[in-house]
Amino acid sequence: MRKISIIAIVVLSFLSACTDELRHYEKDIDIKSASWSRLDTLEYTFTVVDTTQLYDLQCNIRNTADYAYYNLYLNYSLQDSLGKELFSNLQELYLFDPQTGKSSGQGTYLIGKTLDDLYDHRFPLVRGCRFSKPGEYSLRFTHEMRDMEELTEIVAVGLRVQKSGE
Repeated sequence: MRKISIIAIVVLSFLSACTDELRHYEKDIDIKSASWSRLDTLEYTFTVVDTTQLYDLQCNIRNTADYAYYNLYLNYSLQDSLGKELFSNLQELYLFDPQTGKSSGQGTYLIGKTLDDLYDHRFPLVRGCRFSKPGEYSLRFTHEMRDMEELTEIVAVGLRVQKSGE
C-alpha cells in the first residue's frame, strides 16, 4: 500500500509540473482544407479579469512542409468588448529560413516538428500588454500575402495569451 502511495505522489507531482501555469488562454482554429482565404478573418475572444497582470500575446502557426514560402505576412488587431480597436499591426513571420529552407524559429519560436511533416511555430506579437479594464477582448488575424487569394498549406492558426514573464 505504501508503494502505491509513493507512486501516486510521484505521478501527481510530475503531472502538476507539466501544467502550463503561464497560459491564460489558448485556442487554435483549423483551416479548412489547409487553404486560408484572404477574406477569412480568424477571431479569438478571451476574458481578462486581472487588470494589474501583464500579458504576452502570441500567434501559433501550423504549416506543412509543402508551404511554398519562407514567410507569412500576418495582420492582427485587438478590439475591446465594445468593438473599439485598441491596436493593429502587420508582422512578417519566418516559417522557414530563406537561405536553407529549414524550418526556422529556433528556441522558443519553434515548438517542434510534428508527425506527417507538420510544423508548429509560436511567434510573439505583443509583450507586456496591460488591459485597462476587465472584460472580453477579441483578436483578429488575416493573412496579407501579396497576390494570394488562397494561402495553401497553413493547417491551423492560433492565439495564446499568457502571463508575462516581464
